[in-house]
Amino acid sequence: MTTIVSGFVYLENNKNRTLEKYIEHGSKLLKLNQNKIIFIDEKVFEYFKDFQNENTILIKIKFEDLYLYKYKNLLRDWSVNTENGSKDTLDYMIIQCNKTEWIIQAIELDNFSSDQYLWLDFGIFHMIEKIPALFNEYDKIRISQIWDLNKEYYNNIYKDICWYFAGTVFGGDKNKLILFSEFVKKKCEELINDKKHLMWEVNIWYLVWRENKDIFDPYYSDHNQSIIDNY
Repeated sequence: MTTIVSGFVYLENNKNRTLEKYIEHGSKLLKLNQNKIIFIDEKVFEYFKDFQNENTILIKIKFEDLYLYKYKNLLRDWSVNTENGSKDTLDYMIIQCNKTEWIIQAIELDNFSSDQYLWLDFGIFHMIEKIPALFNEYDKIRISQIWDLNKEYYNNIYKDICWYFAGTVFGGDKNKLILFSEFVKKKCEELINDKKHLMWEVNIWYLVWRENKDIFDPYYSDHNQSIIDNY
C-alpha cells in the first residue's frame, strides 16, 4: 500500500492563498481514508489536530527546523524573476525544497510499513476534485511533468520558474525516493555554497533529473485533475 506524505508551513506574507483556503483544501486531503503522514506547522496545528486517527499521522513542525533554514544568512542578496513577489520569497523556496526531505522523514518513521510513498501538496484540492482510493506502484520515481524535458525553454534556470515538473505530485519506490531526496539536498547545498542562491524546487528537480535520468518515470500532466489521474 502507498503512504501519502504532505506538509504545510504557514507564511503570513503569502497573499496567493489565505489560511482559510489552506484549511479548506487541506481538510479534504486529511479526510481521505488512506494512510497519511502529514507535517503541520505548530503555528496552525490546532486547526488540524482533530483529523488524527489510525491512518492519519500528524507531526508538529516549525519553519526554523527545516534543513535549509540554517543557510538563510548566506543568501542576503537573494532574488528570482517573479510577478508574484508576496509568494515567491526565500522562505517559500526553503519550504518547497523541503518536500523531498519530508518524504525521507516519513520513510524513516515507517508508520505503515509501506514500500511506496506519494507526495501530494497540502493544497492540491485547489486544482483537483478527487483522489483515487488506490494508486499504481512503481519501481522508479513517478513524477508529474508539464514541459518536454528534452527542450530548453528558459532564459535563466536559476532565476526563472521552469515547469518541466509540476511540483505537486511525485512518488514511487521508497529506495528511489531516498536517492532523489539525497540528490536534491546535495544540489540545494551546492547552489547555496557555490552561487549563494536557491530557487523553486521544480527547477532543482530538473537539474537533478539531468544528472540521474535512470531513476525517473515522468508522466505528462498539468495543474488540473490530470496531475493525479495520470499518476
